[in-house]
Amino acid sequence: MTETRDKLLLLARDRLRNRPGEYRRFQNALETVEGTRMLTLAGALPTVTRQAADYGIQRAVEAERAHLLAIVDRWAEAQPKPLAVEPLSNPGAAMNLPPLGTETDELTPAKRTAKPAAQVDRGGVLKKTALIKKHERQWKTINRDFQDASDNGLSKAAKAPGHGDWFEDDALNWARQRGKLRDDAEQQTLRPATPFSGLIHRIQG
Repeated sequence: MTETRDKLLLLARDRLRNRPGEYRRFQNALETVEGTRMLTLAGALPTVTRQAADYGIQRAVEAERAHLLAIVDRWAEAQPKPLAVEPLSNPGAAMNLPPLGTETDELTPAKRTAKPAAQVDRGGVLKKTALIKKHERQWKTINRDFQDASDNGLSKAAKAPGHGDWFEDDALNWARQRGKLRDDAEQQTLRPATPFSGLIHRIQG
């Protein structure tokens, strides 16, 4: 039985060399009830065959080798298979983390401390028609300027997001920078005389 055990271990070492730890477990298995059954099975070759193998007769040697390898293979197939672990392309996916190299509001200190941009108050908004009507006396070229707004820079300076909406203060600043607005004194001078103008002047004097 000892000779059969040695042959079985020799073949198992070669058979299980690519399966880490399997040969050690096979050695331990031979010391158990399961191992007793395997050794009994290993010795179940016909006496003639075993004797012929001992004398080195090739056909008998191959028959004995095949018989013992079949015992090792049946034991190996009955062992639990190791779990196959596939490498993760994104290791943080299992923890719901973003891929490496990306930034999030939660993970980026600069974004945690950043304050929202202050909203600039651009004043009141008027429809173009209302804006023209309101300022046509002090802004004599207002109709022409609004017609050419996309070319003369007025649209860029004062156009509001809404359809037909304009920022009143921005439009007036645009016109003022280009000398298109008459100041209050000039408007007063150009205001047409009325029958009561002289009377008001004498009362003020």
